Amino acid sequence: MRFIHARGYTNFDDHYSFIFNEINFALQGAKNTDNIVFVYKKYGQYMTDKQIMFGFHFIAMNKLEKTPDFWDTILPLVKKQLKTLDRQTCPALYTAIEGAAGMYLQDNEFWELVEHKIVDEGLWRYLDLLQSAKLLNCLARVGRGSDDIVELLEKHFIKHRKGLTP
Repeated sequence: MRFIHARGYTNFDDHYSFIFNEINFALQGAKNTDNIVFVYKKYGQYMTDKQIMFGFHFIAMNKLEKTPDFWDTILPLVKKQLKTLDRQTCPALYTAIEGAAGMYLQDNEFWELVEHKIVDEGLWRYLDLLQSAKLLNCLARVGRGSDDIVELLEKHFIKHRKGLTP
C-alpha cells in the first residue's frame, strides 16, 4: 500500500530523509531487472515519481531483460503513478514516455494514459521545445500518438518559431 497525499504522488520530503536517500542508493546500485524489482517491492510505498520512473527508464535504455516480475511489479506501479502526475511532475512523465519508447512498449493502457495527460490535461504546455520534439519522436518510434497530440505539438513548434511564448 502506497502512502500518498491527495495530490497523488509521494514527494521526497514526505518521509524521513534516510528513506529517500536509501532508495536513491539502492536504485543506483541496481544494475539488473531483478535488483530493480527488489527495490520496487521493498520501497514501493515510499518511492517518489522520479524514482519510479528512473528504474523504468533504466531498464528500457539499458535493454535489460523484461522478466515476469517486471510486468507484474514495475509496469503496474508506473501506470498507477502515471495516473497521478500533474504539472509539477512533468519530468517524470517525460522520463516514463522516453523509457516506454526505448523499450518499444505496446501497452494500450499506458499509451492511453499518456494521451490523456498530454491532450486532456494539457501537460504538453509544461515541456520545453526540445522535450516536445523528443516526445513526438518517441511517439513515432512506437507508432502511437493521435492526431490531437501531433496537432498540439505542431502548434507549439510554430509558436516558438514565430518567437511567441506558449
